[in-house]
Amino acid sequence: MIWRVLNNEKGLALPIVLAVSILLFFIITAVLTQLVRAGHGSAAEWKMIRAQYAAESGIARMQYQLCGGSRSKNDSLITQMNGFQSQTWSEAHHGNQIQIVSVAKGQGVKQTIRVLVAKDTCIIQKWSR
Repeated sequence: MIWRVLNNEKGLALPIVLAVSILLFFIITAVLTQLVRAGHGSAAEWKMIRAQYAAESGIARMQYQLCGGSRSKNDSLITQMNGFQSQTWSEAHHGNQIQIVSVAKGQGVKQTIRVLVAKDTCIIQKWSR
């Protein structure tokens, strides 16, 4: 008698299908969550690279204008590039060097670059982020 009750599998299909469906739901949800996070991470990294390019552009413009003699060392320079705005300025530094600082902002990111430029040759001697 007890053996017949344990071997009766007539109502077992529904719980198994339900358990498999719930398990698949959780697996698919986890995969989709990871895909979305990876997309956000790569988009943020791409924005940082674009902000770095904008800051580098500001450095190059300031370096050109300082070496050409057309700009005072205390003037600030604003550069618009790819939806980013970089503000670049120069600061006096010890010895034969001028420090140029460029800060690019936009689209929720900010990138700062500092360079040391030789006064006499206008060659970048040190580059830091």
